[in-house]
Amino acid sequence: MKILFVHIMLSVPFIVHCQAFEVISVDLENISGENHYNISDLQDERVQNATMLILKIETSDTTVINNALIQIKHVEELFIFSDSIRLFGEGLTDLHELKRLVIFCSQLESLPEKFGELTNLLGLQIETSKLTELPKSFSNLHQLDYLSVHQANFLVFPDEVLQLKNGLYYLHLDIPNITALPDNFSSLKFKLLDDQPTHGYMTLTNCVSLISLPPNIRSLNFRLFLKDAKSITDISSLNNGEQHFNLMITNMGSRRQVKKMLRSLKNSKNLSLIIDTECLLPFPRVLKKLDELEKLELLTNGNGLKPRQKACLTKRMPNTEIVFN
Repeated sequence: MKILFVHIMLSVPFIVHCQAFEVISVDLENISGENHYNISDLQDERVQNATMLILKIETSDTTVINNALIQIKHVEELFIFSDSIRLFGEGLTDLHELKRLVIFCSQLESLPEKFGELTNLLGLQIETSKLTELPKSFSNLHQLDYLSVHQANFLVFPDEVLQLKNGLYYLHLDIPNITALPDNFSSLKFKLLDDQPTHGYMTLTNCVSLISLPPNIRSLNFRLFLKDAKSITDISSLNNGEQHFNLMITNMGSRRQVKKMLRSLKNSKNLSLIIDTECLLPFPRVLKKLDELEKLELLTNGNGLKPRQKACLTKRMPNTEIVFN
């Protein structure tokens, strides 16, 4: 089995082609040279010292995958794309210098039990529709700042994320099957953003089954972005808190659903609301009771508002900073 190995500069990705593996560079302008290698030649010092690799893997053979991964122990940024991988072995968890890991593997069913041994990991992005849970050791990723999970098949919010003791700057969940966040959700920690009054960000996308938010969610003091959460009508739990809070809502369900949801915010204080106006006309009727909002930003998708609508909102919400985008 042959590999086409192009690019021997250690500061940028390699390009490698073979039947089972393909490394694709994100920096095509600097490619030079052209040599052929077998998989055994991945022991080459130039590969072993690479700090960034992008792999396309076309085999599900765990042994083959492990034998390749254990030879790139100095990689710090690793991108893996595959429609074949179902399981990773310990070869992945031996990459102790790894700081950023991106896994786009549509058939991936689980992460290795020793995944938590990647203790230098700062950022993790996963996209797979087969993943149902995280390994128990996941909570050992104490340096993790960024976590993004797309299309996973979780039925409940993974407790291992709540146990990350040092907190996150950013959490993105694209989990269509979860109906509710756990009552102990407030144990989730977010790190304070530099020069910002709030802590990190949480984005919930494609959460079409989510019907409620936990009662103590605002105590986390983070920025919340809800997208495609088409079943939520009551977010009054966001009323419970004195510290500043940022909420962004886009691409929701029917106008009736969005109106109910907004009405549940009528007692909110110190809340900045960014909202997609596509299904909210007429605006004054929906928003006039939110007169305690600190800031309201309306996303009009380029359609704009009529001057009469803008004037009416400004008049009915004199204590709210209103921004029209």
